[in-house]
Formats: sequence, C-alpha cells, structure tokens
Amino acid sequence: MDGGIIRSIDVGGAIEKCLEIVDDPSQITIDVILITNKHLKYHDIPLDMHPIKVSLIAANVRSYLKSRRNLVEGKDYYPTVNWRHIIQPAKKLPNANYPFNFNAK
Repeated sequence: MDGGIIRSIDVGGAIEKCLEIVDDPSQITIDVILITNKHLKYHDIPLDMHPIKVSLIAANVRSYLKSRRNLVEGKDYYPTVNWRHIIQPAKKLPNANYPFNFNAK
C-alpha cells in the first residue's frame, strides 16, 4: 500500500487488516519497500537556503524519521510477525524539485 497521503509507512494498518483473516500474528509475513535511501545526506542542503527549499528539506527529514519510527514501532508492537524483507535503495532516487510536479522527466 502507499500511505504517502496519511503516513509514510503504515505497517500496523496492514497487519490489522491481515488479522481480520488470520488469528495469529505469526501467520503474517510483511515485506516493506522504502523509497528513501538509507542515510540522510547533509550535502543535499542547498547553499542559497531559499525558504521553499528549506521547507522541502524539513519535510524530507520528518518523513525519513517518521518512516523509521513507524517501522520500529511496528516491529516492537508485533514481534511475532514474520518481517521477511525490508528493501531500501542504497542511493537517493530521482524526484521532482517541488511536490506534485508530474512531468515525464
């Protein structure tokens, strides 16, 4: 599922939905695909520090930290779930400079 509108990652919601079908959390297998790279890079901070760019960086940092926190909390809250794969890119994926820029490039 893509939880980008409400939260960056919602493993709890996925697990709760699965628990409508099975009774035992150990019967649930979770695969997570993250779109953020493994490390925040400080060299991504623009030199001109334009307010829009700063707010986008702040949003990226919040999203990065929130996705990690939600994943850790999910693993803590559901320790018997089979956390099979957590896939994450090794480097930053290309993205638009401003949100909702859907051009093909």
